[in-house]
Amino acid sequence: MSLLEAQERLRQQHLEWFRNHYKEQFGESTLREQEELVSGVEPNHQRPDWDLYYVNMLPQIGMRATCNRGRSGCIITDQEHHIIMTGYVGAPPGMPHCDEVGHKYEWRLDYDPFGATGFDLDDMHRHCIRTTHAESNSIYSAAKKGIALENSILYCTMTPCQRCAEAIVQSGIKRVVTAREYHDTAPAVEYFKQGGVELLTVGGKIEYKA
Repeated sequence: MSLLEAQERLRQQHLEWFRNHYKEQFGESTLREQEELVSGVEPNHQRPDWDLYYVNMLPQIGMRATCNRGRSGCIITDQEHHIIMTGYVGAPPGMPHCDEVGHKYEWRLDYDPFGATGFDLDDMHRHCIRTTHAESNSIYSAAKKGIALENSILYCTMTPCQRCAEAIVQSGIKRVVTAREYHDTAPAVEYFKQGGVELLTVGGKIEYKA
């Protein structure tokens, strides 16, 4: 008897055991669930694709972040979907974190590439600059370890900022998948378009957090 035949025979024995012991006690519906468990059949299960698989990991990685304005995470994988590096929002080594000493703000004007709307105070927003973003932290960590990121894939919580977009293009990453769209996406969209980086957003838009 081959190994596959032996495994199938064992599964059939388990199914028969469930039928004999649970049918009267739990009814037909529970019996079918038990049979599916033993047989390995789960009709309602939807296996996520690689993008959703890694995007769904981001909140757990982001829990290590040290700025409550955006506890974001990042994952970088190779083309065969193996994880190369992870990262999260946090200050450089040896420097204080927002969670410890508070935010360090800088006022910035939202991107307006053609000046179509002119200057408007409503376009000015505060940005915390104490911590390094998750995308850049992941790229810096890979560089520190001597790991090349050429043709890799980056997963992040929201559309990268301009500085992170520059680092992504420069490091050779060729695909970026974000969980949500940031309120000001124009800088990253333009950099990625010029740099030949594919950008995919799987969720909705994140509004500005004052």
